[in-house]
Amino acid sequence: MMETLQEVLAEMKTVAEGVVDAIVYPSITDKTKNRGFAFVEFDSHRSAAMARRKLLPGRVQLWGQPIAVDWAEPEHHVDEDIMSKVSATIVPLLMMMVMKLPILPCAEKLEL
Repeated sequence: MMETLQEVLAEMKTVAEGVVDAIVYPSITDKTKNRGFAFVEFDSHRSAAMARRKLLPGRVQLWGQPIAVDWAEPEHHVDEDIMSKVSATIVPLLMMMVMKLPILPCAEKLEL
């Protein structure tokens, strides 16, 4: 089963205060499942710290499963003018199935 954004928010609000939003990504291989993690946003650093302390391994289970909690690194906003000049990209975590495709010719056509 894939926990939806609403389910993650509701569950987190039962165990932590100050929950504002969450991001849940679907699995790459099975869109009916999530990737097994979520990013949860809190109204303050203090709320996030208190939730992290409360959710330490072994203390709380969500959906009957033990959880692991850690700090997420915030994404840095990059100005659109700077992004318009970016000429290279990194493609991490390509699945092994993709590696069978002729990636280099495709990249050359895109001038990557």
